[in-house]
Amino acid sequence: MSRILIVDDKDENLYMLKSLLSGNGHEVVTAANGAEAMASGRDNPPDLIVSDILMPVMDGFELCRQWKKDPRSNRIPFVFYTATYTDTKDEKFALSLGAALFIRKPADPEDFMRKIKGVIEASEKKELTVSSMPIERESDYLKLYSDRLVKKLEDKMLESKLANEALEREIAKREKIEATLAGEKERLKLALEAADLGMWDFNPTTLVDVHLSDRWLTMLGYGADELPQSYDTWKSLLHPDDRDPSIRRLNLHVAGKADYDVEFRLKSKNGDYLWMQSIGKVVAWDSDNRPIRMIGIQRDITENKHLEIHRKRMEDQLRQSQKMEAIGTLAGGIAHDFNNILAIIIGNAELASQDLPENHVAMENLNELSRAGMRAKELVKQILKFSRRSKEEFIPTKVSRIADDALNLLRATLPSTINIVKDINVKSDTVLADATQLHQVIMNLCTNAAYAMGDMKGELRVVMKHLEMDRAAITSFPGLSVGPHLLLTVEDTGGGISPDIMSHVFDPYFTTKPPGLGTGMGLAIVHNIVKNHQGSISVYSEPHKGTIFRIFLPVVQTGAIKKTVTMDELVKGTERVLFVDDEPVIARMGLQMLERLGYQVKMFTGSMDALDAVMEDPEAFDLVVTDMTMPNLTGVNLAEKIHGFRPDLPIILCTGFSHDVNTQRMATIGIRAVIKKPFVLRDIADIVRQVLDAGRT
Repeated sequence: MSRILIVDDKDENLYMLKSLLSGNGHEVVTAANGAEAMASGRDNPPDLIVSDILMPVMDGFELCRQWKKDPRSNRIPFVFYTATYTDTKDEKFALSLGAALFIRKPADPEDFMRKIKGVIEASEKKELTVSSMPIERESDYLKLYSDRLVKKLEDKMLESKLANEALEREIAKREKIEATLAGEKERLKLALEAADLGMWDFNPTTLVDVHLSDRWLTMLGYGADELPQSYDTWKSLLHPDDRDPSIRRLNLHVAGKADYDVEFRLKSKNGDYLWMQSIGKVVAWDSDNRPIRMIGIQRDITENKHLEIHRKRMEDQLRQSQKMEAIGTLAGGIAHDFNNILAIIIGNAELASQDLPENHVAMENLNELSRAGMRAKELVKQILKFSRRSKEEFIPTKVSRIADDALNLLRATLPSTINIVKDINVKSDTVLADATQLHQVIMNLCTNAAYAMGDMKGELRVVMKHLEMDRAAITSFPGLSVGPHLLLTVEDTGGGISPDIMSHVFDPYFTTKPPGLGTGMGLAIVHNIVKNHQGSISVYSEPHKGTIFRIFLPVVQTGAIKKTVTMDELVKGTERVLFVDDEPVIARMGLQMLERLGYQVKMFTGSMDALDAVMEDPEAFDLVVTDMTMPNLTGVNLAEKIHGFRPDLPIILCTGFSHDVNTQRMATIGIRAVIKKPFVLRDIADIVRQVLDAGRT
């Protein structure tokens, strides 16, 4: 085992060499420079020195020269192990100083140990040879030493120059990349601004490192520093109905199971919720494949949503309009046929009742038959109005009767827990109205009231009052005029209406009912009906204290109401009448009615036969009453042909569906009036007399 002194100023080099030599059975001593090595070697000379060259205080060249000059150590082998001085001149100079070996770093460990072993064995056998031309003169040494230092300095300067040039190239490259990145960043910023997009960026695993761009915040009305940059900020702004679905979609994307393209509502600074579309994706993962960065954009789609809702409403209205048009067409056909049947029932019941004494046992049955027929007649009118196939008829109407009918109908459908209270006795409740529409108003308000109370115990109050509205009073109710009014109040004890939705209750399609239980059109229709009746409607409500709807309608003055003509006051005549209807039963009924009124009647069930009769003797008739819908010739066609050769002959058109009549054409073909089926004796008596009398003036 040999004792080896290793000299190097780098600890890692000393550690590596010491480990290698110790591992091969040698005792190792270390020194950090030539001066330390000289001191250590004099006190306890080693068997071998292995030294680096470039070191502080005293380098390897000087250490070797001093070592070899000293008689006490000049026979100890000296080995250079260097990574700095590596060319052949360095090696020649090192050997000229008396070194036994020159090894360049890094050396293969086995090769290194083989060379060290060779030096040690040669030294022990005294076979070690050193340079045959050791440098003796100081000047020669200094010259050679200076040459090596200058060469090394030049090499270092060249290396430094090359390193500086490489560094400059790298700096220039990085500056170019940074300039490119800055340009891209600026373009991205401008693009986001042009597209009006907000940007967000965060760690989806830890939910930290959140960045919300200025535009993301200003979309909601906030300044750049008004909200914390955090995941909880976004979560807290989400609409309660959108929170769970939005977070669930985010988690699905982070798990790699879905794209992230969602729409949700965020609460703005002023409290309104705005619709947003957010699109993003995970862009970075850690070494454990966990997402660590997700980035995306957000845009305000509130206006688009409103347009979409408006478009859907328009589509719904179009479908409803088409549906109502189909219903109207169907209703028109039904009305025509049904009114013909009702004409037979009502007319014959009336004729039969006139043929019997008032105390006859069948009179009550006939009266019931007539009343049922009249109710059916009104039902047909309601069907036509519902389907918008007939015009509104505003006539003097007693609202108390309509309210009574509506409440009687409702009473059977409401739960027993709801008590109906009505106070509708008022000195004047006659208004100019469409009875069907007012019935719809009362039914809608009462049905809503019942729904608000549900199964709990409650009270539905319907009250009417007579009011005199002066100028001061009408200022609170737009649309009203000064004068007498009827106040109709519908009140319930239900849960009331929240103040934040009070202003929307009359909006079309607005409803608080679950899907399938309401269209949102009921109160909108009520509002429109009241307005069309020159009235006003208001609502008052408090949560948990019920709701009150108040309707103001102008009362009709007593003088405006026409006196009803009784059966005893029927107007009669003796003129000659031609009556045409393709329904034999109706034709016979018309014949009987007109004959009872004193007229001379000739009946036909075919329009062609009726035309032949007029053409055969145009002066034989003073009036023609014809059905509208008949085969061969319709009532209008028959009137047109008769008018062609007898223009002064008045014609009354009889129809089960008034929509069939073109009023503009009637006057040009001699049609002076229209009578609607089903009719009673009083109706035909009035119209026939009016038309005949008008022809004489």
